Amino acid sequence: MVRQRSITLIAPSIAPAAARAEGVESGAWPGLARLAGRGKVERCGAGDVALEPWQIELLRILDLDEGAQRYPDAAVRRASEAVERPSGCWLRATPLHLAAGLDHLTAVNLSGAFAVDQTERERLAASLAPHLQDEGFELTTTSRGEWLLKSARPLNANTATPAAAASTALEDALPQGPDGRILRRVMTELQMLLHEHPVNLERDARGAPPINAVWLHGLGSLEHTAQRALPAAFGGDSYLRGLYRLHDQRLISDSAEPDVVLAHARDGVVALIPAQDLDEIERRWARSLWRALSTGAANRIEIVLDRWRITATRAAVLRFWRRAKPPSQWSAACRDA
Repeated sequence: MVRQRSITLIAPSIAPAAARAEGVESGAWPGLARLAGRGKVERCGAGDVALEPWQIELLRILDLDEGAQRYPDAAVRRASEAVERPSGCWLRATPLHLAAGLDHLTAVNLSGAFAVDQTERERLAASLAPHLQDEGFELTTTSRGEWLLKSARPLNANTATPAAAASTALEDALPQGPDGRILRRVMTELQMLLHEHPVNLERDARGAPPINAVWLHGLGSLEHTAQRALPAAFGGDSYLRGLYRLHDQRLISDSAEPDVVLAHARDGVVALIPAQDLDEIERRWARSLWRALSTGAANRIEIVLDRWRITATRAAVLRFWRRAKPPSQWSAACRDA
């Protein structure tokens, strides 16, 4: 829940960097370490694999406790661009790489230098769309390049995010439930279409992992929701924008600059930032957030970094005897809490 004089910062793309940071010893990211040490660090976002941890936290923060059942990923993202509330059953289709191990496959999200660019997405979509149409799915591409599928009929299945597929046994993350077999079959057929696709031959030539799978997830339809008054928010993510459109509200801005975000702290503010490493959060946000606590501009700070939540109140400023906690100590801090 967003409170008055509070600032909530969420970094949706931080998961790989947050995982790597746990192996970095003391000394890095002193501002974040001070907030974690004088405040509190907790594990968060556990439970529903249909949503990313940061999405679970976002729904909690916005007091939208119905979760993935009422706010499924794909349909909410479609709502972010649709003129009217989207009807029907929707799925996200995320291209990824399946890496072969000794006895199992591992899902690898394609990001950074290996991310799927817009031209590759367009060429792949042109190849996959006719087959998906034959299977009863309409492929659409959002303005941010995300693939969404509209099913010709309702589907009853449980799906897991690509992150869940990458962190658990792949067979356990595949779609389950009465219609899970349909989605698994379609995923297998798409793999065959991707085999030796010209896009993948070109990626192989430059040393990039092939796009050899399309992960179907975020399944669901939008149900009726009572209108809620949501706090001021910043961010360019389509899931955030879709939530606000469903409640007939607008975001302040797609971008989130520290000074502008802090200026909205009086009534409570949420900001989704595109940071992909902790260095950027340290450089652009940590000092500003600490200053906001010190001056009383904010009474409460929350920072969501994948499965970690750092919370600090104004009392943290006076707890000078508490030692900083870098990411390498966060797991131990949670066990000792």
